[in-house]
Amino acid sequence: MIQCPKCQYVRSAQDNQVNADICPACGIVYKKWLAHQQIAERVELETPSHSAINDEEQHETLYEFITYVPTKIDSATFWARVVTFMAFTLWGFYFITAGVNWEKIGSSFLHHVNLPFHEFGHIFFMPFGHFMMILGGSLFQVLMPLGLMCVFMFKQRDNFAASIMLWWCGQNFIDVSPYIDDAQYRMLPLVGGRGEESHDWGNLLAMMNALEKTHKVAHTSFNIGVVIILIALFWSFGVLAFYVCKRRIWPHIKFTIRHSHRSTGMLRIDFISDINCPWCALGLANLEQALNNIGDDLQIDLHFQPFELNPTLPVEGVKLVDYLFNKYSMSADQINASYDTFRERGAEVGFYFGKREFIWNTFNAHRLLYWTDKEGPTDSQRQLKLALMQAYQGEGKNPNDIDVLLTIVEQIGLDVNRAREVLTSETFTQEVRELEQQWQSAGINAVPSIVINQRQLIQGAQPIDVLENALRQLANT
Repeated sequence: MIQCPKCQYVRSAQDNQVNADICPACGIVYKKWLAHQQIAERVELETPSHSAINDEEQHETLYEFITYVPTKIDSATFWARVVTFMAFTLWGFYFITAGVNWEKIGSSFLHHVNLPFHEFGHIFFMPFGHFMMILGGSLFQVLMPLGLMCVFMFKQRDNFAASIMLWWCGQNFIDVSPYIDDAQYRMLPLVGGRGEESHDWGNLLAMMNALEKTHKVAHTSFNIGVVIILIALFWSFGVLAFYVCKRRIWPHIKFTIRHSHRSTGMLRIDFISDINCPWCALGLANLEQALNNIGDDLQIDLHFQPFELNPTLPVEGVKLVDYLFNKYSMSADQINASYDTFRERGAEVGFYFGKREFIWNTFNAHRLLYWTDKEGPTDSQRQLKLALMQAYQGEGKNPNDIDVLLTIVEQIGLDVNRAREVLTSETFTQEVRELEQQWQSAGINAVPSIVINQRQLIQGAQPIDVLENALRQLANT
């Protein structure tokens, strides 16, 4: 008896109707699975981002990183950030117009927030010597927001929050400027009522024989703070603009999502698949259910990537019975048994598999999916992918036919005219071909494949609990 190397299922006599090279339980082709097992076991996946790229592409990658916005964001969060931006803009210009003025800066609420960090800085830098201990108060005060900015940028992938932290760093430069300006006179009140001998900047500049430069140093600190605040406001405005323009939030502000910004990090999921692949339909249905089970625990950035099982299929299509016989030597009875298997498994996860007579080229569908990812509103790529899967796997419709595709586009509320422009031209042809080649060069030769954060690979139509556990574990690494 043959035992499946993937699910360990042992074939029995009742499985004779299923091709001997295919597992009746999980549907893999034994030889193909074994050939690609080495790929599936990789921890580090060589993705297109790791391949050789030119300087221009590196610049674009950095630009995309600092302007990154998640695919999904609810309207309440968006408008809350708009209000936050306006508030910090007004607050920033209050400090900018105040100049090196202790009365305005020192009376600010934020000054009292900064003080504990300033005092802790003295303790933190104490092991580094007397000079660094004195400087440590101001130094820690301006560096601490930068540390938080890095956390939001690299861990949380929240560029808007990172821009607010940069704003706070600039405000701290302004906050210390009156104390620097007071170095010669030592007239300002100190924490705990300490005397003038405890004046940080009076002592620092005296130690450097630079008391005569007090005014210049104070205004340099103030001007640095002004520049940083302006950069931060420009950055936060840019992030909001990307929410509106890049993700098309404004005209579609009333939408719901399953993943909020309350999570501790973000998982980027690249789902590589083909419309023609029934296992891809099952894999996507399982992934959807896994994400629903996870709910608000994780923040997900989901993208669908192109893969063609047979890119040479003619436009007019091929009879599915002939295609499966020529490729897998499957008889009519084996094909019917396979249909029954898919129907049963699909019903378990809420996906309906119908009878399909033909198999068609899917390149137009992949171009349309690429279009929604680049130009469509939030969640439109996912909606289109689900609709395409149901149209072909469930209803047997041609996923390469322009009229069929435009009908689907209209049903899910997308721009039919723009979709027609894409489908009746060569728009995104080169981009999709390059993506297909990149993923194949990265080692993706079987679908469905799920790549997490462009590093971890999950291959095959894995069960819901396996996907859910894997996503939760990867989120904590």
